[in-house]
Amino acid sequence: MKSKILFISVVILSIVACGTTYFGYNAYSKYSDVKNTNNNLTNVEIDRTSQDVPASERYATEYVEPELSLTDKEVNDYAQSDTEYPSKMTMELFKLLKPNMTYEEVKALTNLEGTLDPTMSTSDGIESYEYKGTGYSRPTLVYFDGKLASTSQAGLIRTPALSIEGYGKLVKGMSLSEVISILGEGEYTGFMSSPNNPEITGYTYKLNHHYIDLQFSDGYLYEVPTLPTN
Repeated sequence: MKSKILFISVVILSIVACGTTYFGYNAYSKYSDVKNTNNNLTNVEIDRTSQDVPASERYATEYVEPELSLTDKEVNDYAQSDTEYPSKMTMELFKLLKPNMTYEEVKALTNLEGTLDPTMSTSDGIESYEYKGTGYSRPTLVYFDGKLASTSQAGLIRTPALSIEGYGKLVKGMSLSEVISILGEGEYTGFMSSPNNPEITGYTYKLNHHYIDLQFSDGYLYEVPTLPTN
């Protein structure tokens, strides 16, 4: 019973953490949209709107690895390489995080220190750390009994546009690689993992002013969410 309660606590903390970041993400997007309406575009927005290529191709160079398929050896090699570490969490580093890593292993891998959030941590072995990310993002890592149980982020990269035509081809139970081959890779938002339960990973796409979240259970599409009507 206690393990069940602890697991539920991890889930709730992860959802709250992701929701907090996601709220900020939406607020930033809406602020940008208002600026567009008033013809006060920033340089980045002008660059985007001036391109005559589809959104799916426009951001293709931002996504390096199509799947989370790194082996333990690859993670270890990255940590011990001569790679110049960034001062903030990047999507490249975020994708390297795996379930059951310790805080020290994450630190060795990323060369970054997280900030413990006492309001999201409990005496039952749950610790939540926030990291500075690129742009306005604040990735959150939640540990349970010293092991990484969930990660969440929004804003490490620009969310790619959703292809309506491709979305109509999605079927529940498709593998992550199949979905990516149809839609292109979405913005990876993190994972949730616990003993004896499937690992949940998330990818987000943007449709107009909405964000469409796809959840994968052990690498397979959990469901095809209904798209907003406006």
